[in-house]
Amino acid sequence: MDKLKSDMMTAIFDAVDNFDELHIKYIQGDKLRVLLDRATSLGKRINDINGTRMKLLETGDNNYTILFSDDYEIPRDCSALFSHLSKVTEVDISDMKCRGVKSVNAMFRGSWNLRRIKLPIEFDTSCVKDFSCMFEQCFRLERIDNFEFNTERSENFSYMFERCKSLSEIDLSCIKTDRCKDIRYMFSECNSLNTLDISHFRFNNIERINSLIDMGETLRVIKMGVLDLDALGKIRGCLITTCKSIKKIEVDRIIGNNVNYLIKIIENCADNLEIHYKYIENKDIIREEIVGYRGVKFIEI
Repeated sequence: MDKLKSDMMTAIFDAVDNFDELHIKYIQGDKLRVLLDRATSLGKRINDINGTRMKLLETGDNNYTILFSDDYEIPRDCSALFSHLSKVTEVDISDMKCRGVKSVNAMFRGSWNLRRIKLPIEFDTSCVKDFSCMFEQCFRLERIDNFEFNTERSENFSYMFERCKSLSEIDLSCIKTDRCKDIRYMFSECNSLNTLDISHFRFNNIERINSLIDMGETLRVIKMGVLDLDALGKIRGCLITTCKSIKKIEVDRIIGNNVNYLIKIIENCADNLEIHYKYIENKDIIREEIVGYRGVKFIEI
């Protein structure tokens, strides 16, 4: 097939139901997800797209791995590119070329059977402003390779890892929040995390923070840099909600006078919470209002 349009795709797959391999010489990037979705739903194998060595391989139990060679260039708009592929267990795009990517919104959202994602080794996301929902509802995702891209221009990380229930660790060192306005539900229901290090996160421009950390069943430790009670108190929503498993917060500095915000955090964590700190701006207020509340302990380090 020389060229395949999205409005022809369903009809072609429904009409041709006995092929083992499909070779396509040309397909636009924004139609690729539709093609993959139809192929996996019908149990088809694709061995060649755009003359490259892109493969959709059956790995047993009616599951699939998507493998791209270095000949394939990722489309600039990656929105929902690999979303809702329920039979795909692994996506390997590590060798793909990726120049000038504009959006990764919902790139893998709803591909609930994914176990592993190999991102491009050199992923040019320097122009991307929206990382929201990128891995949302990837329930079985256990590993993300090459998670090292440029996020300096991002304004939205909301729902990025929401309901990634099988991720036991996330290296967030590449996440820059200096320009970010929305981080709602970023780690909501990440039920396999034990420690979450957001010590380099900056909240200066954040406007919406509702349930950034929410419903974590295994989360025990949160690491933070500056806990600015006054700044956070002006943002819609609370940093932590309903995480009764959290037993320890490590923070470099606690500043500001909004004690009620700190009380909210304490109420959403486990009883006998330990707050390990290097500096507290208003120790007298903390001692008077909070020390001993719900068994909380402040430990200077």
